[in-house]
Amino acid sequence: MSDSPNATTHSSRPVRAGFKVYSPQEYLAQNFPKPAFLDAAEYIRHPGRMLLWGAPGSYKTWWTLAKIVEVAARGARVFVCIGEGDESSVRERLCGVAKAQGIYFGDLQGRLFITHERVCLESPEGRAFLTQVVVPQGPSLVLFDPLFSYFGLDENKTADVKQLFFTLDDELLSRGISVVLVHHGRKTGKEIGSSPRGSSAFTGWADIELQLEAVRGYPGLFKVATTKRRDDRQIGDEEYVRWELREDIEGYGLRPLDAAETDRIRSELKTQRIRVTEPQDERRETKKTEIVKLLQTVGVEGLKAVDVRKTLGLSGASCKSLLDGLFAARVAQPVTRDQQTVWVLSSFAPPVN
Repeated sequence: MSDSPNATTHSSRPVRAGFKVYSPQEYLAQNFPKPAFLDAAEYIRHPGRMLLWGAPGSYKTWWTLAKIVEVAARGARVFVCIGEGDESSVRERLCGVAKAQGIYFGDLQGRLFITHERVCLESPEGRAFLTQVVVPQGPSLVLFDPLFSYFGLDENKTADVKQLFFTLDDELLSRGISVVLVHHGRKTGKEIGSSPRGSSAFTGWADIELQLEAVRGYPGLFKVATTKRRDDRQIGDEEYVRWELREDIEGYGLRPLDAAETDRIRSELKTQRIRVTEPQDERRETKKTEIVKLLQTVGVEGLKAVDVRKTLGLSGASCKSLLDGLFAARVAQPVTRDQQTVWVLSSFAPPVN
């Protein structure tokens, strides 16, 4: 190791030998392989990193199990780490999604490996688990579901999250093994459900990021949205998938909706959003009218915003928004009376000097 003051080490990451450095001519001469895909829909790059996230009840595990069965059926080896749910129910799900694809689960012998053991991957024990248990099986893909069962540090701290990524990159990605992490969506703050829980480093690490979301009012229907792709394909693509009982196989399976069904669902959802918005707009206009009538009653004396709120039973934020709207429309405005700010109709406001 160099004694140069610029040489650095990381206490939690082994120092690796043989770093590759290219000159421009050497770089041009390299025959770098292009990433392939392990599934027909081209969601899972090989090698590659996928982050799959969503709220509870968004069918994350169902979709993921269906994918790993598909990948194994196509000939790749898959190592599955399931950290929640009992073994019996997980086995039932695997057999069900396999049956829905016309596959007898037992025929995946030698291509699918499953464990319910939990380990903190960023720890020395976690690295040993990957190198001594997972890698010897020769997988092309390793799944961790859910992420929190395999990560023991603070998911909100980027420095901690990087320890996980160092482990996965060093022990799996460097060997050409793809990784899929199943994670939960954000549950608090202003971005509830709009991003993966924890550090933004999760998104930064992924080559492909998918969000799964249950469609309200349509039992068994969920949406798969591509929120990031590190290639030339467009993000923002959406696929609607239904989890349903299939009579032909007497079991449950996942069925992507065709183009006609997708267009119908999107049209219905758009109509529902309009129906929800219209009553809200009507209620807002009604409340504005009530405020105007109230201010007409008090005349030039006006009312403090808090009195308007209490009289009409409004929340503080709603009252402020409504008064701001009346001010923007030049219907009402705040004035000073006896060193207090009150609201009056514009017709009762003193003239501007």
